[in-house]
Amino acid sequence: MSTQETAATRVAIVTGGSRGIGRETVTRLAADGYAVVVRYAGNRDLAEAAVQDVTAAGGRAVAVRADVADEGQVAELFETAAREFGGVDAVVHAAGRMYLAPIAELDLAELDAMHRTNIRGTFVVARQAARTLRRGGSFIAFSTSVVGLSFPAYGAYSASKGAVEAMTMVLARELRGRDVTVNAVAPGPTATDLFLDGKDQETVARLAAQPRWSGSARPPTSPRWWPSWPPGRPLGQRAGRARQRRHRLTPLTTPLLRGIMTTDTPLTVLVTGASSGFGALTVRALADAGHTVYAGIRQTATRNRPAVAALDRYAAEHGVALHAADLDVTSQDSADAAVAQVLAAEGRLDVLVHNAGHMVTGPAEAFTPEQLAQLYDVNVLGAQRVNRAALPHLRGRGQGLLVWIGSSSTRGGCPPFLAPYFAAKAAMDALAVSYAAELVRFGIDTAIVVPGAFTSGTNHFAHAGTPADTGRADAYDERYGTLLAGLDQRLGALVPSDADVAEVAEAVVRLVDLPAGRRPLRTHVDPSRDGSEVVSAVADRIRVDFFRRAGLEDLLTAGSSL
Repeated sequence: MSTQETAATRVAIVTGGSRGIGRETVTRLAADGYAVVVRYAGNRDLAEAAVQDVTAAGGRAVAVRADVADEGQVAELFETAAREFGGVDAVVHAAGRMYLAPIAELDLAELDAMHRTNIRGTFVVARQAARTLRRGGSFIAFSTSVVGLSFPAYGAYSASKGAVEAMTMVLARELRGRDVTVNAVAPGPTATDLFLDGKDQETVARLAAQPRWSGSARPPTSPRWWPSWPPGRPLGQRAGRARQRRHRLTPLTTPLLRGIMTTDTPLTVLVTGASSGFGALTVRALADAGHTVYAGIRQTATRNRPAVAALDRYAAEHGVALHAADLDVTSQDSADAAVAQVLAAEGRLDVLVHNAGHMVTGPAEAFTPEQLAQLYDVNVLGAQRVNRAALPHLRGRGQGLLVWIGSSSTRGGCPPFLAPYFAAKAAMDALAVSYAAELVRFGIDTAIVVPGAFTSGTNHFAHAGTPADTGRADAYDERYGTLLAGLDQRLGALVPSDADVAEVAEAVVRLVDLPAGRRPLRTHVDPSRDGSEVVSAVADRIRVDFFRRAGLEDLLTAGSSL
């Protein structure tokens, strides 16, 4: 192999690469330009078939037999990758073993077998990956969503995968500074031999119907945890910093669902606060996806006339159905008129995106009660006004979707000097959660998108309001002035350099395109990882359990819990 060819090649090792998720991963990595080492345990024919598929498509791959729990064989596996292709850039550890039985009945030999493959095997492969991966590389292990669900008969299996998650977190911290990403992926019920073996159709259907997963998925073709290409841009992190993430494969990350298709019908969407930031990006992304979109913008003839002109140019240049609607969410008359405009032009309204909002920064004490009321008026009452304008139509049709753009501050990291904004966002979140249950019997879905602190790509910080009581604000300057002046920089330092604010708009598009009744209640887009997703997972699951104990199961949807 030439030096030039070696330098240009990204190399991946996929354990368990002959079947299931591992096989699909081999195919996708090869399509993305990786040379792939397909590790298998015993079925050489399947592994060679995977290699032949790759080479037939113009890629490069080799099959290597190795016991993942044997350190010598794993070392040889990595040496083969280096010998054949020049090194290792990604390790996808998909090998696993599963035996199901109640704890009181499980054969200890089966427990030992799972322990050897799932725990020792992960440790051995992770150890060799830590020693071998080149800069810009990725290590991806597989857990299971059952870890958090505690299903009967899954005790030993979920325990072994819980160990995988613990190892992944520790490894991420140990590799900090190596420019290597470390991830754990937790699939729901995925149509592989490992999942289907020993289950009758009734059991499969029951598991696939669990709210946790929103359907039974096929192995993914474009997951978010995918190893980065080209090198030097690890997924979701700044250079030189390792980070662990646990990803759940829901419809948002696994769009290919068995028996579930995303919508092919263009929908009519109204987005509030669409002159800039998340709103401006979202209306363009939705229009590009083929939907008819109305951008709610206030003062379209005066202050925001340039934004309307830019919107019109975009629509003309891209040939999309994108229109401006004069909408001031602080006025019920304006909300009524905007919805009426959409209905008069299109005859229908399918989706509302509540994005209008305003941020303020400063000492909480220095804001007058009137300022807090004004912030609440925009961020909370504004959504209520638009809902009151639109919901009679949506209820009459018996279908629709409300998307609320929230904030990770509601349940995650909550820095000081943003209290009025955070309080308003928390109130909006509570309103959205209540609407979710109150509208489900009308066939109307609720989805909350939870962005983190994007300090660039929006005007949130640039246009943030300040306290009216300057005297009280000045009293804080002596002790907190430096902190307050650099607050946006402090938050920005938590955000990876390659974080893209457009991911929020893309999340909205995916939600809109999912089938009714299959949308998750929350979708987190938080590159700073401030903990909101963890707290929300617990809180939303408690809500689901409470509804079930209260006999309110019919008010839950497939995505009511993360």
